[in-house]
Amino acid sequence: MRRAYLYIIALLLAPGSWDKRTSHLNTTGVDNTSTYAHAYDENSQQLQFKSEIIKKTYCSGSNLRLTEKLTLTNAGERALIIYKQAFKVSRSILNRDLKSAEKGISEKDFSRMMFYQINKMDDEVPPSELFLILKPRESHVIYIEDFIPVNDGDITHKEYFNPGEYYLRQEIITWGGPETLGKDLQKRWSPYGLLWLEPIVTEPTKLTIDYSPVIGDCDKD
Repeated sequence: MRRAYLYIIALLLAPGSWDKRTSHLNTTGVDNTSTYAHAYDENSQQLQFKSEIIKKTYCSGSNLRLTEKLTLTNAGERALIIYKQAFKVSRSILNRDLKSAEKGISEKDFSRMMFYQINKMDDEVPPSELFLILKPRESHVIYIEDFIPVNDGDITHKEYFNPGEYYLRQEIITWGGPETLGKDLQKRWSPYGLLWLEPIVTEPTKLTIDYSPVIGDCDKD
């Protein structure tokens, strides 16, 4: 049972628009929840996804941490195999208006270039400590964090997001290795279900960046 892991993360603030090549957004939400459903393959295998911001904590004046509850539901007829240690926010887009948010266009977004690499995994069965088997009609809850850079007036933070009202969309990775390894494991583990490899994208959710935030203790939370 040989496995090798590598995790790298880089951060980038840049203008951009959402790449919808792998996404199908079907439910609009304008509060602090959003829903996403994606027909994965020719068998209309579906992973439904609901996100909810349950807590905001300002780790500093320039660092807003969001704690989110993610509910995954298998709406298909085949079991899904979910990599539990992925589910990281790779991209956050904030918009002032809902129409731009729905189109995935913003003046700037916060991207994280993530490279998870499970260089080798020769398990014949999905290891339960790393993978979840989500049966048809079953749901599973995962908690994740996102960090939003905030312009607190410091000249070095002028490119960060200004306080105010926004609509937030996120891209969340769901697989932790190279595509070639993922495809290989899909075939090897097909008797147990479909290994999910696609990222998921949330619908716009309301987010307020406060003008006078109360600084919390992120180390204790």
